[in-house]
Amino acid sequence: MSQKISQEKLTAYALGELSQDEREQIEKVLLENPELKAEVEAIQSFGQILSQELKKEEVPQMADEQRNEFYEQVSQKSWLEAFKDMLHDMFIPVGSALGACLVLLIIVVGQNDKRGSLVASPSDTVALFEAAEDDITDKEEQDEFSAEPEAQASSGALSNQVAMNEAAPQTKSYARPMRKKMKFGSIKQGGAVKGRAGLGIGCGRGCIGGGYESYHQPISGDTYDAINENEFLQTLAKPLSTFSVDVDTASYTNLRNSLINYATIPPKDAIRIEEMINYFDYNDPQPKGDDPFGVNLEVADSPWEDGNKIVRIGIKGKEIQGQRKDSNLVFLVDVSGSMTDYNKLPLLKKGLHKLIEQLQENDRVSMVTYAGNAAVVFEGISGSNKKKLHQEVENLESGGSTHGSQGITRAYEIAKKNFRNNGVNRLILATDGDFNVGLQNDQALVDLVKSQSKSNIFLTVLGFGRGNLNDSMMEKISNKGNGNYFYLDSEKEAEKVLVKKLQGTLVTIAKDVKIQVEFNPINVMQYRLIGYVNRKLKDQDFNNDKKDAGEIGAGHSVVALYEIVPSGSRKGVDPLKYQKTKSKPVPTGADKDELLTVKLRYKQPKRTQSKLLTYTLKNSEKSFEKSSHDFRWSVGVAGFGMILRQSSLKG
Repeated sequence: MSQKISQEKLTAYALGELSQDEREQIEKVLLENPELKAEVEAIQSFGQILSQELKKEEVPQMADEQRNEFYEQVSQKSWLEAFKDMLHDMFIPVGSALGACLVLLIIVVGQNDKRGSLVASPSDTVALFEAAEDDITDKEEQDEFSAEPEAQASSGALSNQVAMNEAAPQTKSYARPMRKKMKFGSIKQGGAVKGRAGLGIGCGRGCIGGGYESYHQPISGDTYDAINENEFLQTLAKPLSTFSVDVDTASYTNLRNSLINYATIPPKDAIRIEEMINYFDYNDPQPKGDDPFGVNLEVADSPWEDGNKIVRIGIKGKEIQGQRKDSNLVFLVDVSGSMTDYNKLPLLKKGLHKLIEQLQENDRVSMVTYAGNAAVVFEGISGSNKKKLHQEVENLESGGSTHGSQGITRAYEIAKKNFRNNGVNRLILATDGDFNVGLQNDQALVDLVKSQSKSNIFLTVLGFGRGNLNDSMMEKISNKGNGNYFYLDSEKEAEKVLVKKLQGTLVTIAKDVKIQVEFNPINVMQYRLIGYVNRKLKDQDFNNDKKDAGEIGAGHSVVALYEIVPSGSRKGVDPLKYQKTKSKPVPTGADKDELLTVKLRYKQPKRTQSKLLTYTLKNSEKSFEKSSHDFRWSVGVAGFGMILRQSSLKG
């Protein structure tokens, strides 16, 4: 027999869960391997301690009312089938934290809504997490997690892991990263987030506890801006809703990183729903004519509130075919002491090595680093000099304090010096945002970047790591710097942003993109914008070309969702005494069939005057199940975000 024994099989042996034949095979190996034998003894000792402690714990009991409600829910075919499909397609073959999250999602939705899943089919829900798993799990880890699924399922490792979850919160393992290689069924690693329902599921990198009152544990030192979600507004009092587009995806990858690597739900303020939705690609139509993006409108029933509807505004940036324009790229790299961790500077270097391979001969590349002071590493090197670029990236080392403002100023100076009139001009800032020398105040840094943005040099911010992640500052400067903000939680995410989606990351096709929606009071009594809390604009800002707004890159998808209350709805309200309940504004022509009008303004990247586009959406009685796949997907992601935020409007 091979001297190599998987961690899960070793754990199963230590806990007495293997057949006699399997035990005898392992015992032969243990006789020749004292280290493995010592590890088994440690597992057995730890298991005994846990068993003794768990016996002291009071076993939570369901009240009769809770039990009856649960049985009623699981008796519904769609709910049960979704749960079974999820177990088969996700949890058993992968055995990762995402499988546990999916269990949590389905159970939480089942607790809150008798309809069950927010998405129309189990495959939609599973695909959401499969997409995330594909982004963060490399092939070696997939092979490791998928080994011997039947043995894992039958060995009882899951039941032992569930028992251990009850004790795990005492270790507060959410406060530190999990080890890179985690084994399904291991009792030596993992953490838990414990919710009111007390559900625990065994998982690869940690253990997620269920219940819609699960608490949100911040990673100590991370900084986020407060988010107070948008409430419903009365159409007659405020018929216009105006906001700036947002193509950032940092919030989604940050959330994914928290769930998988830290086994915790991040703080509510870290969850920006629009960035979760916009992480994914959609099949909205490509633009026709000279416009840089196509627009698609759709309305269908809300899946979480009977009687309400969801409006989806989908924007798709034009794909650029063929070779992109020559680029002037300036990398501004934080090499301060806080960037030492494996998921910061070392991860950035891996991403930059892959980006270098995509550079062209006529690209000009510069690099500025900053710690205690800013330093120019190289300037104006051709993209064809890959050996030199790789060498300089590999030589990057971290250490010292963080003088970020000095680095920003110097990088913009170099970008202006090497400006390409007919090309791409972009500054790429890579940092954890921990500025502690020079300008440290968020507003001062925002003003600095804003003053530089008028030079038509666009900004990309790459966020890294946990523990002192200044998400608040990085989002603000990307908003004001004609830029976008990505959080890189893995080598695969770095490759996605810097290689696979290079055109969208570097090439801006429209700037200062604003959306203004006018709701028709004939058909809409109330509405609320889902997400985009810190992107809202004053109504008069829509026509003000001096007002900054968001940028759209080549191929980017932007989705905005509104929840609306149809006119005539009086849910939860007593009959009116002084008004006729059927009273409505007098319809004029075709207006009676229209739900809303969407207006968009945008500028060409080098223009100062905006262009107006206008679209209308007619009312529809389409059910959620009959809506498009893109509609169900984006609404499902939004619903998941509201659950994680414990939104009062989640239905």
